[in-house]
Parts: sequence; structure tokens; C-alpha cells
Amino acid sequence: MRTHALVWLALVVAAIGFLFYTSHQAETLEAALAGRDRAVIAEQEAIRVLRAEWAYLNEPTRLREMARRYTALGPALPGQVIAELEDIPQALPGADAESGLPVPPRKPAADAGGALVAAEEDAPPTTPPAAMPAPTRPRPATAPAAQPNSVGLLLADFRARQAEGQGGRR
Repeated sequence: MRTHALVWLALVVAAIGFLFYTSHQAETLEAALAGRDRAVIAEQEAIRVLRAEWAYLNEPTRLREMARRYTALGPALPGQVIAELEDIPQALPGADAESGLPVPPRKPAADAGGALVAAEEDAPPTTPPAAMPAPTRPRPATAPAAQPNSVGLLLADFRARQAEGQGGRR
């Protein structure tokens, strides 16, 4: 009879322990849920504030007053509105005739002695300048012969590449 009572006592203690454990887990989850609910409410309040601010910032009368005060913009005049597709200009002034894209001003050309000569703006060049070197293929990248921490050898390699015209780029 004693062993039977001890088994029942152990089962009752186990049930009480399990009940305590599950109630503690439920309280922990309820606290986490309440925290998330508070976070959702705070985010909804922030969204309401941002929507009110957006409505204020995009109010047409306010924008019209700011445009009048700070810019030289005004309502579109009838002459500024393009009604027909044919009214759109085909090329911009100063644009390339073939592509229709704006052409930047030309760089000064170098004469045979290496001195810079002002290029004529309107006359297209008939031949490329003689002082311009022919394009060369870049040298393939090679592993440095020196260790990365040996600065002297790397500096010498950089200077050799710079003398060759590659500027130290690999």
C-alpha cells in the first residue's frame, strides 16, 4: 500500500510541476504578445502622423505659395504646350545630326611638337592628330614578384609601370 501511495504522490507532484511550467510559458507568451501589440499600435500611430504630415506637405495652396516665393515657375502658357507631334523639334541646337544627342565641345589638339593647339569649333577634323598615340592593348595582369609587405619592390614595379604609361594600374 505504501508503494501505491508513493506512486500516486509522485504523479501528483509531476502534474503540479507540469501545470506550473505550462502556466509560466503561457504568461511569457502573453507578455511577448502584449509587447508586439504595443509595437503595432505605435507603428500605426507613426503611420497616421506621417500621413498627416504628407497631406500637409502636399497641400496645393502651400505648394503654390512656395513655388511663387522660391522659384520663377508659373502656369504653362498656351505657346509652351505642344499639341501636335510634328511641333516637336527633331534635333537640339548643337546636337549631332546623326544621333540627335548634344555634342560636347572639342578638346584642344596637340601639334607634332606636343604643344596644345586650339581646335576650330565648327570645322570637323579631316585626319586624326599626329601626336596622339595609337591605342594599345592593356597588358594582362600578372602576380607581383614581391611579397605584399615588401613596399620597396612594389614601389619599383609601380614606377616601372608608370614609365610604360599604364599609371600603375593592373
